[in-house]
Amino acid sequence: KIQNYYLLNNDEDDELRYKLMLTQSDKDTLKRLVEGHDFPSTASQRIVENFQFYEKQIQESKINLETLYDL
Repeated sequence: KIQNYYLLNNDEDDELRYKLMLTQSDKDTLKRLVEGHDFPSTASQRIVENFQFYEKQIQESKINLETLYDL
């Protein structure tokens, strides 16, 4: 649901498919993350660090993901 509501436009193609677009240097890392792929070898350190930070916060909070989504 999060991908459909906030990250992807399933009815669009190419660049219009992504609802959030960052700078050129961050774009490939973000696209791969949203699509569920491994980070590229030249991943944006900012994107990786932010993703890992929030992933850790969610795991440590032990919050139910449905509750988090509702928030």
